[in-house]
Amino acid sequence: MAVTLGGLDPGAMMQAVIRVGAVAWVLALGCGGGGFDVRARIKACGLDCAADEIRLRLSSSPRDRDLYIALAEVEEQRGRPGSALVALIAAEKLGRRFRGGLGGSDGARLGRLLLKRAELRAARGSPDAEHDVIRARRLGVTASPALRRA
Repeated sequence: MAVTLGGLDPGAMMQAVIRVGAVAWVLALGCGGGGFDVRARIKACGLDCAADEIRLRLSSSPRDRDLYIALAEVEEQRGRPGSALVALIAAEKLGRRFRGGLGGSDGARLGRLLLKRAELRAARGSPDAEHDVIRARRLGVTASPALRRA
């Protein structure tokens, strides 16, 4: 005679517990507890692949500011400062937990990219160069004297 607990076979009950535990583990792992290691991804598959993977992840997690920061890092390494600037501005809009904006190094990166864009705009005679310089200054990045005069 088989022993049952509330009409369930103990083997079936153990299988159900294992399944529930495995599902909980997979969900916890998939909910982004570890973040995205951009350097490891670049090393494993290159800059273009890393950018594609980050964009794919952003399509399912558009409010993940860390993914935008990772995308900015990749795009800057790819020689695409405009795309890096767009990604950092998106991260800045999402802000940090309990604070706004970006952290120190990310804010400095945004400031440097804004100054690069300001230089290009100033060379074209665009009045928007001044706005980029002012915004970079708010982020703690100082423009060159030539750019401040332009």
